[in-house]
Amino acid sequence: MVRATDGRMGIVSALLALLALAACGRREPPPYEAWFVPEQPPVPSAPSSNAFDAYAKAALDVEAQAGDLLRLSSFPTKDRRRALEVCSGPLARLAAATRLPCEFRFTPVEPPNVPHYHRGWTLLGKALVWRIQDAAGAGDTAKAAEWTVVATRFGFDLCGGGAMDATLGLTIVDEARRAMLPFVPRMQASEMETLAQGLREALARMPAPQRLAANEQKAMFAGVQAVQNAFRDDRLDRLEEWMGSPVRPAIQHLKELRSKDPELRVRYFRGFAREAVEEARWIERVASVPGRERRNVPPPAFERERPWRRFASALFTTLRPLYGVHGGLLSAEGGFLEDGRLRLGLMDATVARTRLFALHLLFTAKVRRTGAAPRDLREAPADLVTDPFTGDRFVYRADGPDFVVYSVGADLRDDGGQTDETAREPDLRLEL
Repeated sequence: MVRATDGRMGIVSALLALLALAACGRREPPPYEAWFVPEQPPVPSAPSSNAFDAYAKAALDVEAQAGDLLRLSSFPTKDRRRALEVCSGPLARLAAATRLPCEFRFTPVEPPNVPHYHRGWTLLGKALVWRIQDAAGAGDTAKAAEWTVVATRFGFDLCGGGAMDATLGLTIVDEARRAMLPFVPRMQASEMETLAQGLREALARMPAPQRLAANEQKAMFAGVQAVQNAFRDDRLDRLEEWMGSPVRPAIQHLKELRSKDPELRVRYFRGFAREAVEEARWIERVASVPGRERRNVPPPAFERERPWRRFASALFTTLRPLYGVHGGLLSAEGGFLEDGRLRLGLMDATVARTRLFALHLLFTAKVRRTGAAPRDLREAPADLVTDPFTGDRFVYRADGPDFVVYSVGADLRDDGGQTDETAREPDLRLEL
């Protein structure tokens, strides 16, 4: 006779057996892949044959001493004087280092953290501009020219890092030029020629765009890692805090993904990271040709409704403003404005104006010496005459001592030198 308890035990045994079978068939969720591993930047060595070490050390010294000055956006006289005192020693070492070759040692950071050294470099850039203004205002235009060369070399050297480094560097170059330009009429012809030569040498130091694109791809992967970490730690709402409300649909998609097959999460982040690679490669190709040819460089064929699109727009478009391609939501349509025109790219504009500045100095010096400007651009150094927007020569006209030289700008059309109050468009000119 079979007792009731035996029957119950049989049922329990059967259930345990079924659970055991289910456990044997259950797969562990796939691990999270590592797209970016945080690391400390290399400790700058001293002495060093690499200018970057002195740049990094100068930034660290300033950051250690500047305190609340690092948070200021405007500097009344008292704060400016204090900032110059803080920057004095580091600035002298930075200036000496600009005579050395620079190999940028890039270490990305996970967003929204500030890149390494940026607080110090930003204040040092302001101090360079003040040094130019103070020296020129005191009548020492030769010393002001020296500081202009230092700022230009330093700024272009920063273009060997990532997009934020390059943007900061180009801003320093532009501000130094604008600080020096009003004092050019006071310069001796020999000072103009020396400054022009310094600008030429600074331009020749510019790293290749391939390095910038490769570094920024690492920064993009740091962004992928930040999003993945927020998903893993169930802290997705913090993404909106630093990327803004446009990413809400992408955040909602990730919230829904949490309850789905983990393999979908793997495919999601692999696709997200693949887009970073494709974007960086495209910008590298765009940057290697003049503006006129960029519309012929096909962008990656991204799907319009891929779920990470809004994250990609916030994290992967950092290089686009440097080269004048559209910085909005990434799409299959590509990177230019609707009519196919370029926007004014910061890299192109700064390079163009630095070349124009050097030409202006050389031609003004010749007028001082001979009473007449060069007849055409064949009398100028070949490395200074190319308009980065067209790949052809700048527009130049001369009549005795009078001359005009300019870039056609982002519309790729010669508008006779006409420009707006910022000297940006339609033709790009020096801010004289």
